[in-house]
Amino acid sequence: TGLTGNPADLAMAAVLLLPFLLTWSEDSSRPWLHRGLAVILALAALITQTLTGVAALAALLVIWLIQKRSKRLWLTTLGLGALIVAVALAAGLGTRLLKASDRAQKGDWYRVFSARGDGWSAATEMIRERPLGGVGAANYTQLYYPSRLAWLTRHGGTGARAELASHFQWAHCEPLQLVAELGILGIVWMAAFVLAMVSIRKRAGPLLPLAVAAWAPFALLHYPSHLAVGLIPIALVLAHLIATTESPRTFQWRRARLPVTTVVVVLAIVAAGWQLRRVAVDLWIGGNELRLSMSGDLDPANRARLAAAIEAQILSRIQRLPSAAPTLWRTVGRARLVRREAAGAEAAFRTAYALWPHEDAEFYLGMSLVAQGRRGEGLQHLGRVCRTNPALARHINNEDLRRSVQDLVAAYNR
Repeated sequence: TGLTGNPADLAMAAVLLLPFLLTWSEDSSRPWLHRGLAVILALAALITQTLTGVAALAALLVIWLIQKRSKRLWLTTLGLGALIVAVALAAGLGTRLLKASDRAQKGDWYRVFSARGDGWSAATEMIRERPLGGVGAANYTQLYYPSRLAWLTRHGGTGARAELASHFQWAHCEPLQLVAELGILGIVWMAAFVLAMVSIRKRAGPLLPLAVAAWAPFALLHYPSHLAVGLIPIALVLAHLIATTESPRTFQWRRARLPVTTVVVVLAIVAAGWQLRRVAVDLWIGGNELRLSMSGDLDPANRARLAAAIEAQILSRIQRLPSAAPTLWRTVGRARLVRREAAGAEAAFRTAYALWPHEDAEFYLGMSLVAQGRRGEGLQHLGRVCRTNPALARHINNEDLRRSVQDLVAAYNR
């Protein structure tokens, strides 16, 4: 899980590799090795306790058993499946399934789908506002918060997430996000892709239906094409399908071999350098935020000095890091709040919000306004952001202010 980001990502990485293992085992001299690895990956997916992973695994298993049409294999698979499920239930999957069942019986589909409705509603609002051309590729995360807020304003009510994390970087539904970002072009692209898969289904062999069964639940409830652990297996499946359905062609580029190799190596070095720089910047940003969050144990003078040092360090680099500027301005604003420079913090958070309308920017903008005695203005911003996720009110230490924000949020449900 640490390598993939969250349990659902780990389940996705495991399940999307299973179609290869199940098909390769048929042509291998050691099928037990492939099937043994398949059992391990299936167990890994179940232990994550993600319902999307369970659904994908079940769909994949059903398609595979239908393809085999072997009573002996059915019995063996059912036996292994029962063992795997028993281990997963012992690891806590049973509790998760019981909670999901109880919520479904009560009609609480919002929590059954783990608050994915937030991401879906924001994408729906983007489609409503720009149905033809979309909001632009990769702009979903930029417009998530204002779109979610606009949806709540039109339909009424508030969000209902149980955790402090609010922002959806992706819609958790690939087709929906594709239409939100690309509009009609996204619909045309999806239709063309489906037609291409249908046209090669007879020549593609057993891999195609297995891959579709594994991919579909994650495409509808997660974001496989936005993560390397999902995109790599998908690319391998597509490459295999092209290789098996197209006539092989050989290209002889004797003179171009050296230049092409050189270009590929240079591009690989540049890409690796760019990625390493991104990682270094992310570590630096995360380190600054961690130091700020842990500064509460220091005395006021040392806290102020630490915050001033972090602010100076960021301001000296922020012009060279335009893509990280919104996050950096939010950190600058928090550093200024630590130093009790509320007016400067307000300016930083307004700059951050202009660059990227994010929940954190509006929340701390409201806090900086309250710190200046502008309580009414601050409550407007705090009420807006806590409407999308009422749990954010827990960040407010002042009990009177927190109660006022909670009363304001409760009014949206009347």
